[in-house]
Amino acid sequence: MNIHVPTDYECYLQSEDFDKIRQAVFERDGHKCVVCGSQERIVPHHLTYRNIYNEPVRDLITLCTRCHSIYHSIARRAEAVDKYYSANDAYKTRQKIEEDMQKREKERIHDEE
Repeated sequence: MNIHVPTDYECYLQSEDFDKIRQAVFERDGHKCVVCGSQERIVPHHLTYRNIYNEPVRDLITLCTRCHSIYHSIARRAEAVDKYYSANDAYKTRQKIEEDMQKREKERIHDEE
């Protein structure tokens, strides 16, 4: 049997403190998704987690669940692309260092002759 134990973050999202922030965000955004304008199934979305548990209203926007899902899907893809390019850049950097080392070794051998 799997029992889901809520994290502190999940508990916070259900708290009265966060509900006040949620309602303020919804009020500011006219109770509609800032992307598509839908008024159905809206949720607050954090633009940053830097101030989590003490976030100002400006750190959140209102999204419908569809746009929220799309946003996170794109964000996951972007993260994967970033990891790929970071790994690719690291590989290229390592390759360049190895080439430079081989070149220096050849120059050293040549100078010794």
